[in-house]
Amino acid sequence: MKKPLLSLFSLLLLVGCASGPPPITQQATNHWLPGKVVWHDLLVEDAERVIPFYTQLFGWSAETQGRFTQLFLGTRPIASIVVVPNPRETPVFGRWLPSFSVRNVDRAAQAILDRGGKILEKPRDLPRRGRFALVSDPQGAQLVLLHSKTGDPPDHLPQINGWLWDELWTQDAEKSLAFYEELAGYAVQKIRADYWVLLQGDRWLAGVRVLRRKELESRWVPVVRVEDPKVMSERAVALGGKLLVGTDEPPSDGTVALIADPAGALLMLQRWQPVEEVR
Repeated sequence: MKKPLLSLFSLLLLVGCASGPPPITQQATNHWLPGKVVWHDLLVEDAERVIPFYTQLFGWSAETQGRFTQLFLGTRPIASIVVVPNPRETPVFGRWLPSFSVRNVDRAAQAILDRGGKILEKPRDLPRRGRFALVSDPQGAQLVLLHSKTGDPPDHLPQINGWLWDELWTQDAEKSLAFYEELAGYAVQKIRADYWVLLQGDRWLAGVRVLRRKELESRWVPVVRVEDPKVMSERAVALGGKLLVGTDEPPSDGTVALIADPAGALLMLQRWQPVEEVR
């Protein structure tokens, strides 16, 4: 069985690079949005396997400097691909990591630890990006705590082929919901028997889904807004990805497909129509 490309050496490599990963905004905003996912990093062994996949599937553009590739939707940076060498013989697969904006990384990391989570990489500074820590919640879902050096990207309506939001997949929804409620003060709204939404005020920030397969690990999975998830999932397969759950398979309601990129990193494709100006 393949293992995820995540270990204590992975983010240390970010620090080890002379310039480190690029900032998450092109111009400084000096404005922060605590509690919101403000960035995504894709950890892979070989960027060349996945760059054509994302540029051809979503129309993203890519700029590579050393181990880091910055991805853009139009002129706006939206993600980074980070090359992480694998010293083991065991095959590994890629992983998308969401970065949650926090006011104080050190205090947030300690709060994670105090509530039963783990600190996988202690808080430290990245020259261009800001202060970060790699942590996991009590169910094992990994995420980055980030206080960006340049501020967070401004709120905007999710664009077609841009990030819609992120979903937490968990084996124990009750414990996960209680953890994030206490940690970040999120409110919880139940949508159906096995699905919840984390909110700040009336703003939806993330979904929480119960894992149906017990052998799967808890994780955060990013969601891309697309016009037609069926068409896009077929295109993903043609580009070397895999279709794991089609729009006509449960638990999809016809608006969602689950795919894996050529490195095995999971992401969802979802059709979504805005009902308010800024979610």
